[in-house]
Amino acid sequence: YEAFGEIRVPLLGDMPFVDKLEVSVAGRYSDYNTIGKTETYSFGGIYAPTDWLSFRGTYSRAVRAPNIGELFNPQSIATIGVKSNT
Repeated sequence: YEAFGEIRVPLLGDMPFVDKLEVSVAGRYSDYNTIGKTETYSFGGIYAPTDWLSFRGTYSRAVRAPNIGELFNPQSIATIGVKSNT
């Protein structure tokens, strides 16, 4: 099961030193039958003092659920690029 929501709210615009100012919030709740429940979120904003320059920032937490192979394959030692001296 999964639920997702996102909202973007413009705060100011078309003013001196503020062409655009907006904030955004997003969240996702997932319930997997293999790994259980996870929650992710994102908070962001855009500030544009002019129509040709903007600043954007985001703070978020993301979770990647493993695929079936990653869950059930046996663990092995990675030896990529390792040479033996024997």
